Amino acid sequence: MTYENTVVVAIDEKDPDLAMLRWAAAEAVAEGTRLVVVHICEWLEGRRKPRPMAGSRHPVLRVGAERVVGAALDAVRAEFPDLDVTGEIGTGRPTPALLELSEEAAMVVVGARGIGGFPGLLMGSVSGQLAEHALCPVAVVRPVSGTATDVVVGIDGSEESAGALTLALQQARRTGGRLIAVHAYR
Repeated sequence: MTYENTVVVAIDEKDPDLAMLRWAAAEAVAEGTRLVVVHICEWLEGRRKPRPMAGSRHPVLRVGAERVVGAALDAVRAEFPDLDVTGEIGTGRPTPALLELSEEAAMVVVGARGIGGFPGLLMGSVSGQLAEHALCPVAVVRPVSGTATDVVVGIDGSEESAGALTLALQQARRTGGRLIAVHAYR
C-alpha cells in the first residue's frame, strides 16, 4: 500500500487517543487527503510493513491490534463520515517502521507519550526519534486540557526549518492559536 500524500496516525495498544485521532482527521480533511490509522505490534516477532486489516470483521470478533485499530476507525468515521480512512497493522519496532512510512506520507501524527517509560517525560522515545529523523512533517499531539490551539515549532535556520515554520504558521492560522517558534543553541 502506498502512503503518498496521506496523513498517517500511529496509535499504541491502549484505547485510542481520541484527541490525537480528531487532530489527525481534521488535518487530513484540511489537506484534502486520506487518513491511515497504523498500529505497529512491537511484541510480535519479525518485521512486517503495515498492511490493511484483514476483512471487516464484526467489532465483537476483533482481538488485540484489530480491536484497537478498529475502535480508532469507528471513532474517526463517527465524527468524519466523509473522510477516507483505513487501518493498518504491522509488526516490529515502531520507530523504524514509522520512519519508513515517513518517506511517502504527507505527515505522521503521534502521541507525546507511549506505553512505557517515565510519566514525567514530555515526549516518548518514538515521538522524539520521529521528530528528529522523519522525512516528512511530524505532529506530536499532547493530551489537551480545555481548548488548546497553540502550535510550537523548532527552528534552526535551515531550509528544512523554513518548511517547518511555514507548516506551523498554516496550522496556527487554521486553529486560531499562537505560533511559538523555539530555537536552542549551545
